Amino acid sequence: MPITKRDDHKNYYEILDVPSNAASKEINEAYVKAKNAYTGDSVAMYSLMTPEECKTMLRHIEEDYTILCSPDKRSAYNKARGFSTSTSLEAESASAPSFFENPHHVSISKITAQSRFKLTYTPNPEFDKEIDNTTVFTGAMLRKIREYKNISVERMADLTKVSRTNIINIESDNKMTLPAFAYVRGYVFQYAKCLRLNEAFVATSYINHLKSLR
Repeated sequence: MPITKRDDHKNYYEILDVPSNAASKEINEAYVKAKNAYTGDSVAMYSLMTPEECKTMLRHIEEDYTILCSPDKRSAYNKARGFSTSTSLEAESASAPSFFENPHHVSISKITAQSRFKLTYTPNPEFDKEIDNTTVFTGAMLRKIREYKNISVERMADLTKVSRTNIINIESDNKMTLPAFAYVRGYVFQYAKCLRLNEAFVATSYINHLKSLR
């Protein structure tokens, strides 16, 4: 399958948040995480996005995975983009299990989820008031709230299934290295939900802030 103009300008590895030399297992796991983030099976399932927007995102994720899970298509894509990989795609494809051989994943119970997402921190009424009065949520403000609520970057990445790199880029307002706004909106929505914030408002505010940056 030839790489189209759309394929040539799209970084599939960045979208699934894996390196260009990722093994098939890593790509399969990244695909599952990305897909679950936009389906009702996600623990943080209350989405800011409309059902149609979620369907669009899922379609893009499927298209990206179709390229990277196929040794031939992935090889052609790497060649078109100038990526070099240390992984032997042909040898790997013969030994690595396919995602579709085991498509099921375990749902997390409400009790387990409540325990996992529990926040342990010392409330600061003055800062709580500042948060309530905030109308523009910048990356710096999100980081300040995360640190206040005693959640490390590593734990936030685990809770949201958003990579550590993307969390750092969000908190740094690193517009140039973040993926498309539709993805970032979903990331910030999950991030805000973990912090017990108004996730819809925070995600919209952050995206508007990011769009205003040059």
